[in-house]
Amino acid sequence: MSCVGYLKLPEKIEEEWEEDYKDHYPANGHIEFLHGSSGKMHMHTLMVKPSVGDFFIFPADLIHMVYPFKSEGERRSFSMNIEVSQQKINMDGKPVKVEGSKEGHVASKFDLA
Repeated sequence: MSCVGYLKLPEKIEEEWEEDYKDHYPANGHIEFLHGSSGKMHMHTLMVKPSVGDFFIFPADLIHMVYPFKSEGERRSFSMNIEVSQQKINMDGKPVKVEGSKEGHVASKFDLA
């Protein structure tokens, strides 16, 4: 999996977006995710206008891009890749060796909602 989180955006980015949204394809400072190919009856892209605090998790092989902006200031974000693996654990929360599996580390026990 991959992810990106937004920590800071330029102070005047809203003014830039207001002007950019008068265009036919506003994209300044946005992030876009692409999947599959285009067609007449479906969308294959998702364009997102980010906000501070947004955090996106997506498959690492999903094509994505960020667009430049013109406002003074900085866009501060972070990104990381996450390897997700399934591991059997016993009733005490300890890893159980499964024949043919790779060794790994368990950070902690948690449930996915």
